[in-house]
Amino acid sequence: MIPRNLLNPDIITGACDDLMTQCLRYGADYSAHAIYKDRLFKNNGFIEEVEKCHGCSKCTTVTTATRMCPVYKFTRDEAAAPKAKANILRALISGAIAEEEAFSQGLFHVINQCINCGSCYNECPSGVNIPRMVMAAKAAYTAKFGPTAVNRILTSLEPAARHLGRFSNLMVPLMEWPITRQMGEKILGISSRRAMIPFAEKSLETLLFPVTSGEKKGADILDRHDRHQGIIQPSGKKRQSRKPGSQGPSVLFFTGCYAGYIRPRIGMACINTLTAMGMNVHVPAQHCCGLPMLSKGMTDRAQSTIKKNLNQWGEYLHRVDYIVVTCSSCCLALKEEWGYLMDSAAVHGVAAKTIHVSQLIMEHQDRLPLEQEIPFHIAYHTPCHLKVQEAAGCSIELLSAIPGMTVDVLNSHCCGMAGTWGMMAENYNLSKQIGLDLIQRLENSPATTGVTDCPTCTMQMEAFCDKPICHPVEIVWQSLEGCLDNGGLNRQPGGHQKR
Repeated sequence: MIPRNLLNPDIITGACDDLMTQCLRYGADYSAHAIYKDRLFKNNGFIEEVEKCHGCSKCTTVTTATRMCPVYKFTRDEAAAPKAKANILRALISGAIAEEEAFSQGLFHVINQCINCGSCYNECPSGVNIPRMVMAAKAAYTAKFGPTAVNRILTSLEPAARHLGRFSNLMVPLMEWPITRQMGEKILGISSRRAMIPFAEKSLETLLFPVTSGEKKGADILDRHDRHQGIIQPSGKKRQSRKPGSQGPSVLFFTGCYAGYIRPRIGMACINTLTAMGMNVHVPAQHCCGLPMLSKGMTDRAQSTIKKNLNQWGEYLHRVDYIVVTCSSCCLALKEEWGYLMDSAAVHGVAAKTIHVSQLIMEHQDRLPLEQEIPFHIAYHTPCHLKVQEAAGCSIELLSAIPGMTVDVLNSHCCGMAGTWGMMAENYNLSKQIGLDLIQRLENSPATTGVTDCPTCTMQMEAFCDKPICHPVEIVWQSLEGCLDNGGLNRQPGGHQKR
């Protein structure tokens, strides 16, 4: 019927009776059983999550139309695809892979390709939580073999900052020596091409609560906060608070390690802005959000950190209206990932009250005394950990609402840093390659300043672009103070150095 058989190259389908039921993912002989101790799922939730992946391959999208997996996008390595994690874990729980391979290097080569950006979970049509599955596998591995020395060090930023921050001025020149960076690469695996990130000489806690004569450091920090009135400037001077209308909401500010110990001016900008809006801001004693430990499988340490925070915050969990954060990753941890480890009323309460500072300001925009139009041009990058949250566009909305502000939205990929992943020597080239599109868009933008909510996005953008990089709340606060001009942002010292 078809001339010269052009549309039928003699490929004939076999006449097998069970052709349609062969090689199914879940055939009649399929069964599954738990291999890893379920640390992040309950009631066989790990097995059910693994089985949700049906191999549609949307997670292998390589354009900027979706974020998806940045590692797969730029390596095209099937082992890096999110579905590869589900496939290999399904083979493991079903017995297709021997149980003895549960902790093999080959299996964890696939598992460790995940950088926990969360993009695949956010954009998966079946809602398969690949990052959580990977965390569970890493947790089982760490429980069996213990955390590596390097991971112990990389997840100890907070205690290191508490003890070493005061010596920052002495340490910075030492950290810039080539031999110091080479030693860091040899011992910790941190690329010598990465600039060492110094701690601030004065942490946010020190700026807010300077220890006075006869006062024990760290004692009654909650009560001492309430003795501060007005807006506290980075210089330590206070000015009268502007409180439009009636008293505003009461908020607990979770500073995170970055605004707390590395760039406290972000924390100051947050407190100043919210106070100017008439909000009552409490800054209780606090610790790391636990996400760095959780992403490396160190669930015991992560859970301990969560419990410390809950114990420190005490009655404020019931008294405040919101728990506000500036870091998008901390926000994700408090809203979602604490619940992976602990199923308690306190954790659920934290999740319900946690809000990104940009969203909080927009919800109470009528209290924001922005009246003067100040022409200024910025370029904004949405971090992966903000993009996966419900209020993903809150910072764009906030910045666009500032009178006279021009906002270029850099619709690009992941920045390529992914926490400590991009700092490691073995990942440096790929990290830079992933972030190249973002950096080019930032450089080509006529904007004078880059803006993002994520600490490690900030590090990546500052490493490869000469433009200053700020947090949205810094832009808002300096807009309130009239510190913006077309020549660039009136920045304070302390930014990261380009390498």
